[in-house]
Amino acid sequence: MSVKKLEMLIRPQCRNSSPRAIRGISVNNRTISPSYSNHVAATGEEVTVLAITKLDKAPKKPNGSPIIDLCIRLDASSPCGFADFLCDGRGKSGCLFSIFGAEDSNCCPTGFLDLFFRH
Repeated sequence: MSVKKLEMLIRPQCRNSSPRAIRGISVNNRTISPSYSNHVAATGEEVTVLAITKLDKAPKKPNGSPIIDLCIRLDASSPCGFADFLCDGRGKSGCLFSIFGAEDSNCCPTGFLDLFFRH
């Protein structure tokens, strides 16, 4: 499956936090812009979604590997500048996410994405 889009639930207050929680996103060393949206979940509550799109258009790695390196740079001075504060894991650790395929745009392998930090 070729991946087209990754969506993650984030805490609503993180969409417009000041300073912005997300300083930048890169896919295979190419900078991309995220998009944000609000949706009503099946439970009736409003959720905030961070979408990273066009992953199927990301440049291939020099060695031809199909693996996508995704880097989300957070601003530690933001109230949402750490994964624990940014992610809405619905009561669990990590970010609740969905993956959409490029072939048919259907969702959804889903799960919890554990974010890690490299200094």
